[in-house]
Amino acid sequence: MLSLFISLNAPALGKNETISHEDISVEFEASLEKAAQEIIAIYPALKMELEDLFKWPLNFNPKVILTIARHDFQGFSDSTLVLAYAQPQTHLIVMDYSKMKDNPLRLSATLKHELSHLLLHDQIGMKNLPKWLDEGLSQWASGGMSDILMGGKGDELKQANLRERWIPLSSIKQSFPNEEKKRLLAYAQSKSIVEYIHNTFEISGIRAILAELKAGEEIDVAIQKGISISIGVLEKRWHADLSEKMTGVAFFGDHLVLIIFSMGGLMTVYGFFRLMLQRKRYREKEEEEEILRQLFEDFDQKNNDSFD
Repeated sequence: MLSLFISLNAPALGKNETISHEDISVEFEASLEKAAQEIIAIYPALKMELEDLFKWPLNFNPKVILTIARHDFQGFSDSTLVLAYAQPQTHLIVMDYSKMKDNPLRLSATLKHELSHLLLHDQIGMKNLPKWLDEGLSQWASGGMSDILMGGKGDELKQANLRERWIPLSSIKQSFPNEEKKRLLAYAQSKSIVEYIHNTFEISGIRAILAELKAGEEIDVAIQKGISISIGVLEKRWHADLSEKMTGVAFFGDHLVLIIFSMGGLMTVYGFFRLMLQRKRYREKEEEEEILRQLFEDFDQKNNDSFD
């Protein structure tokens, strides 16, 4: 989670060690050597995936700091929700491993998320990349926010849609709200609109917007040039698309019992007619066999009469 854009010293670790391999280094507390080795092992594949996705080279050497001292980590992060943060100026990633050790996939997802932040800011000036797009792209690239954030029920978008209380993109251009519920909604919205852009304009649309941002354009101009609509129209279409999808899901959920009983009734009717058809065919088959049997008996009788 890209929580800080200020030059801070790295969190002070008690007893720390460092391992490096090719173009990444990991500083870790002694008890986290296995996790540090895992980061070294998975980094090349994650780097390749991000370079292929964004079509930009990850040509810097990131440093990762692993800690399990949550209270120390929170002193450097601007939110109690995040598991990690990145400092683009120094290509530094700080990760709270205490919340990842029980989920093997979380370490990989978190690292990929933070690397996405570093890559985006290595290519785009800080003033040109809005917070919502930065977070949305990093969540989208790493597979979601559930592995990055703590808290939340996952229904932030649904609740916002029901109440029509979206956070305007213009309000989360520079930063996200401090209040937990609104902050979670900001993350959810960011991921959702990036997914909408990808689904509607494909990966080429995302790359076109990023290319304009890299060239120095503001987000409004970058979207207009990249996908040929204004940011206002994009926001309205995204709201409408999300509302339509959620309305359909809500209808299905609200009427699930009725739908199940209706399907059960249809299956019962289908089964009844199929049984009746099978019985009809069985009777017809019996009648045909009876007719054939009678013909053979008549034939045999005639042959016996002729011999007599």
